[in-house]
Amino acid sequence: MTFLLIAAGAAVGALLRYAASTLLTTIDQGFPYNTLFVNLLGAALIGLCWGLWRDEAWFFAWGRAFLLIGLLGGFTTFSALSLEVVQLLDAGRALTALTYVLSTIILGILSTLLAYLLVRQL
Repeated sequence: MTFLLIAAGAAVGALLRYAASTLLTTIDQGFPYNTLFVNLLGAALIGLCWGLWRDEAWFFAWGRAFLLIGLLGGFTTFSALSLEVVQLLDAGRALTALTYVLSTIILGILSTLLAYLLVRQL
C-alpha cells in the first residue's frame, strides 16, 4: 500500500511541477527561476506539512508516504537543479551556477524553517 501511495503522490507532484514550470518559463532570462521557485515552494510545503501533522497518526500511517515522499518528491526538482548547474558550468557561467546553488540551498532551508515555525505557532 505504501508503494501505491508514493506512486500516486509522485504522479500528482510531477504534473504540478510541470504546470508550475510551464507557467514560469516566460520569465527565464538566463537564470532557472522556474526550478528555483518550485524547489523553494516545495521546501516551504514540506515544512508546513511537517509542522502541521508531525504528531498525527494518519500522517505516519499514510500521509507521509503520499505527501512528503510522493507528492513533494515528485514536485521538487533537485535532479533538474543538478543538471542546470552542470549546464551553467559547461557554458562558462560559474558565478551564476554558484549563485543558483547557494540561493536554492539557503533559501530552501529558510523556507522550510519559516513554514514549520509558522504553523507551530498557530
